[in-house]
Amino acid sequence: MTAAASVKNILKSFSVKDLTTIVDARDILTQDYKRATLMSAILTRIEAEGIQQVTCNLKFAALKFVCEQMDVALGDRNKPTRPVFQKRLAERMNEEGLAKFLNSTQLPQVITTILEAAGEFPIKDASIEDLVNQTVLAIQFQGASNFFFYFETPFLRDLMDAAGLDYNTGSKARLIQALVSHDNAVTEREPAEEITYSSKKLSLKAKNNLSYHDINEWYTLAELVDWCEKKGVRTSGTKREVVKRVMAYLGGDTENTLKENSKPKKTKKEVVYKSFNSRNNVPRKAKKAKKDTEDAEEDVQEEEVEVEKKRKTKKVKPVDLPQEMEVA
Repeated sequence: MTAAASVKNILKSFSVKDLTTIVDARDILTQDYKRATLMSAILTRIEAEGIQQVTCNLKFAALKFVCEQMDVALGDRNKPTRPVFQKRLAERMNEEGLAKFLNSTQLPQVITTILEAAGEFPIKDASIEDLVNQTVLAIQFQGASNFFFYFETPFLRDLMDAAGLDYNTGSKARLIQALVSHDNAVTEREPAEEITYSSKKLSLKAKNNLSYHDINEWYTLAELVDWCEKKGVRTSGTKREVVKRVMAYLGGDTENTLKENSKPKKTKKEVVYKSFNSRNNVPRKAKKAKKDTEDAEEDVQEEEVEVEKKRKTKKVKPVDLPQEMEVA
């Protein structure tokens, strides 16, 4: 992202109506709706979102290094943790302003650390001033990418039109990238393949070297199916699949094209239940059937035992004998 494509220059290409829509959509407070005021308010919000993103990208060691070198106060009661460093650094950068904060240090290491967190590498042998400008633009670029992601694709297209940028894509990410880079979102498409086929209908024979387009152009699906049935070739599928199967057959592939070589479908009774028990690799259905049989046999055995017990324990009633048979 160069100075010519800075976020400020991008905002200049928008109308006051577009700027007002952006401000109202993002709930940005402004004193009035003049162009300069609107642009300043939007740019401040974009910088704030960029700062938030960059402080999140900084690793803990780098975050601690920047805070220590810039004398960022953490507060007496706060522990030196990552969230505290991140919050205090972002507050300090927003309060002073991005450019002023970066200009307050003469240590290139601090600026390059922040610049790398913004996703860019420092220019070789660059001065402090150049590093600051590069870092400001990089953070604004990060913030603008996050800022415009809030809007829907139709509005992004309107902003592309307002900026005078060309596009031929409906990708939201691609439109945002082009918008913040002030670049066209035109994707060069490969030229369509030129389709050629024979000028006359040739018979379906191997010697004619028919292409896919030849067969597809000169033969209907009904004709192809009729030809396949005569040759014993499978006829299932769409026309595209049938054409490919005819080409394969003409090329000598009979194993995958003929009906007689097709695998018969398994019926429900033939389908093997493949869910195995982890202990002995016995199918669950088979194991369940075996268990049911064993339970039934146990029930029968238990019933027989109960009957035998009742038979043995059954009391025999005494028989009344005639008086003459009674023993005196």
